[in-house]
Amino acid sequence: MWILHEFLALQNKAVDAAVLSEPFATLARRQGSAVIADLSQLGVAYSMHGFGARKGFIQANRDVVVRFMKAYLEGIYVFKTNKEVALNVLKKYTRLDDLSLVQTSYEEMSQRLIRTVPYPGPRRYSDHHLPSRQDSPANEKSQPQ
Repeated sequence: MWILHEFLALQNKAVDAAVLSEPFATLARRQGSAVIADLSQLGVAYSMHGFGARKGFIQANRDVVVRFMKAYLEGIYVFKTNKEVALNVLKKYTRLDDLSLVQTSYEEMSQRLIRTVPYPGPRRYSDHHLPSRQDSPANEKSQPQ
């Protein structure tokens, strides 16, 4: 939960700025922090989270990958269409008791930040090159965990 650590560092003045997402962005604003930039408003490709798999895994486990994607899309659907369930999930995983903060976070995520169909365009793919083992001789013998 690195975002919590970023928020706490900002709150304790250990850092002057931090990259935050909901609900911690709203909490920081409520405590007097200023927004320097909101990436979601700038029209630039960025990612705060994601998931990936090797081509070999996808080819060998197509059924698992398809079921994962269906569950992911169903989760987005439930989040956007069943506010009560979504609020309970947010409360559980953020461990926040402030209902107004959880509701503000839900509105921000469901209306603006989480797309109904999370389809990345070609530009987003090219912007997120991850180094491979071939890119780093130091990693040549490392094995993924």
